[in-house]
Amino acid sequence: MTDGMTISVITKYGEVIISAGKGAKRMYTWEGKTFKTELIPRKERWHGTLGLLDGNNLRPPHKDVIHMVIEECQIHYSSIAKAIKRLGKCEDIYRDDGLFIRFQKKPSPDNGLYVVDIAVFQIMINGEKPDKLPGSQNNKIATN
Repeated sequence: MTDGMTISVITKYGEVIISAGKGAKRMYTWEGKTFKTELIPRKERWHGTLGLLDGNNLRPPHKDVIHMVIEECQIHYSSIAKAIKRLGKCEDIYRDDGLFIRFQKKPSPDNGLYVVDIAVFQIMINGEKPDKLPGSQNNKIATN
């Protein structure tokens, strides 16, 4: 994300707003609650990517959420077919230009509370942003 950028995405949990401050500062808003963090660069590849992640083990000011996993990165594929094969296995939302947003709220196995997973990915095909991705939901993601 670039400084000042805002992403609004409609998920099955309602609207989620992700705002970029200066550098790697971020604000996340959903269900009427907002919290801030500053992302840090990954030191080692995770599933083949570097990018940014939250290193604070966030415990947001939100009921029933005990932990958050936050990341941003590019995901590179050699073809649209390979990207769609991966994208077809998830409930994430993406646009034709490859902007891919994940917002998942999963039960924690220990205590019945929740872990929230927020990801902002840019899908790249042969080093370029795509023009069209089958299954895209352009109407669910807005940026400024």
